[in-house]
Amino acid sequence: MKSFCQLPSLIYRQNGLRGETYKLNKTVTIQGQKITFIDAKVYPLRAAIHVKMDPENSKRILNFEDLRLVDENGEAWNKINNGIISSQISPDEAIVYLQSNYFKQPKELYLVLNKLQAVNKDEVFVVVDTEKQEILKQPKENYFSELRVEKDAIYFNFKPGKEFNYFLFTRKVDGNGEEIASEWGSSQSGFENGVMEIGVNIPSLQNQINPISLELVYFPSWIKGDYKLRIK
Repeated sequence: MKSFCQLPSLIYRQNGLRGETYKLNKTVTIQGQKITFIDAKVYPLRAAIHVKMDPENSKRILNFEDLRLVDENGEAWNKINNGIISSQISPDEAIVYLQSNYFKQPKELYLVLNKLQAVNKDEVFVVVDTEKQEILKQPKENYFSELRVEKDAIYFNFKPGKEFNYFLFTRKVDGNGEEIASEWGSSQSGFENGVMEIGVNIPSLQNQINPISLELVYFPSWIKGDYKLRIK
């Protein structure tokens, strides 16, 4: 496992709670994708990890699936189970939130990363023609099939091989490149016989200009590495 040393930390306050910022500015490369960890802000109730991806990367990083803080005893501070787990600043920059054991004050603290959800940048959108009920473009895994239209929603069969409990889509864009506003992104049925049903709401579907592009925010495609950065 590759390891890096930390830079000095800073003490700060937010919402009246004392916290600590660990400046990192360390770049790792996982399967050709460069990721820079800017800093880690540790609050009493959570930790916030600021990350930036190299704009020249060939893949879009979708989710820091197993990013965690680990103390000198190997105890992990995992991602938050309920509530917001990250906030997207841009496609190449995000804040990832982890559970905090701040009050334990470990002697040593490491940021550990092994697995990331990622897709090729030219496969970030699933493109469909709702009039012909056809899938025009999707990631090379070809997990989507049998597109059908029902009122103001489209449905796919989704065959990821294993159960994948993430909502897949975020933005929806029409054939003119205009974003389609809607209150929710997607829904999914239970996993049965290797297949899930994915539904996507598209208001006034019959009036939308084809083709329609659905932007992936999660997808069962991973890159893997073995990194351990000491921050304390």
